[in-house]
Formats: sequence, C-alpha cells, structure tokens
Amino acid sequence: MNPTVFETPAALFDSLAEAVRRILVAAQSARGEASIVLAGGTTPAAVYRRLGENPGAVDPRRVGFFWGDERWAPVDDPQRNERLARQTWLAPWGVPETNVHPLIDRLDDPRAAAQRADGRLARQPDFDLVLLGVGEDGHTASLFPGHSVNPNAQVIAVLDAPKPPPVRLTLTPRALARGRSIFVLAAGEEKSILFRRLRNGEKGIPVAPFLDLPGTRLFVDRAAWGSENLPSVVNKS
Repeated sequence: MNPTVFETPAALFDSLAEAVRRILVAAQSARGEASIVLAGGTTPAAVYRRLGENPGAVDPRRVGFFWGDERWAPVDDPQRNERLARQTWLAPWGVPETNVHPLIDRLDDPRAAAQRADGRLARQPDFDLVLLGVGEDGHTASLFPGHSVNPNAQVIAVLDAPKPPPVRLTLTPRALARGRSIFVLAAGEEKSILFRRLRNGEKGIPVAPFLDLPGTRLFVDRAAWGSENLPSVVNKS
C-alpha cells in the first residue's frame, strides 16, 4: 500500500480529477475511446463535480461510463449512484446516452438483473479506469465484510447489505480488477481507524486486495490516513 496523502480534501479532489482526465485522454489517444467504472458516495461526488466543470482535453463523446455498484431503487431516486453521476458529471459533459451503461436495466428481480448485467459485462473489454470509494468498515462498491462472493461471477445481487438500501447489485472483485488502472479514494477522519487496520495487515477487509494490485493508486487525505506512518511527501493545497 503506497498512498498519495493530501493535506486537505480539496487538494485530493483536485488532483484526482486531473488524474482521471489524464487516464481518459491517454486511452482515447491509444485506442480511440475510453471506459471508466464509477463509484458512489460523497468523496467521489466531489471529484465528479470538478470533472463536470472541466473536461480538459477529454472528448466526452468517446467515453463509456459504467458503475461499480448500484442501489435497488428507481432511476430517479436520490439513492441511485447513476443519478448522482448524471447530475454532477455526465449531464454537464453532454455524454451521449449510448455511452451510459447502467448496472440495473429494470427493477424486476435482483438476481435476474445481476445475471443480465453479468452477461453484458462479459462482452465488455477491460476498463481503462475503475474508481473505488471505501467505507469506514472497509467495504468498497457493495462488497461488505463477511459477505460471500461467487468467484466466477462478475456481477452479483446483494440482498442484505448492512446499510440502506439492503438490496443492491455490485461488480465482484473479479470484475473490478479488470481495470487497467484502479484509483481508491478516501477522505475524512472517520476512515483513520480503517487505515490503521489496513497498515496492520488485518484480514477480511474487502478493499484490501485492491490496494496490492500493480495498477492501483491510493488517494487519501491526511485526516483519513492518520498520524501514524505518515509518508514523507504530503501534497498541500
């Protein structure tokens, strides 16, 4: 685990937004298009707003948007990760609807919806970038501590999430690891206990395996990292 620690959340958000732009521009230059898996939560939302305000050199018409997890709720429900990303980022960019790939296609049965999403994802090339937030308990996407995951699946239904809403779809570790680059982001003092546990090598924390992948970068503010083992270089705002 080799973090980039920022003095303030604002510095983290600014730097991460620029890093996302660089990944997307590089992918478009190399292959003509780019793909990104989005995270939910308040920390990613702050980054999305910055991206929505400034696409830089990214061509919004050539970016495919996917989601790492989604809450089982109507598309216009404030709980939906898709709704948040559309409002803060996709709409300001004018992203074509054909480039938007929601995890939930219709609200019938969660298990059936997960199977359909799994089939769609199996046909999708690897992603240029996967964004992962992390909760105080170490969950990422909707992969929660103590929950089993089908190792052969790329999308599963979660029927008993420990935080509302209880029903969700989530990409599995197998699918999320398909990112050529993975950015893990965390901010806030409430995460400091988690990062102490991670530094101590505690097992069973869902986000932990991603932190050891060669394509992963950890973006964290000083409050979340804590005062122990603070890296020598701290980016200031």
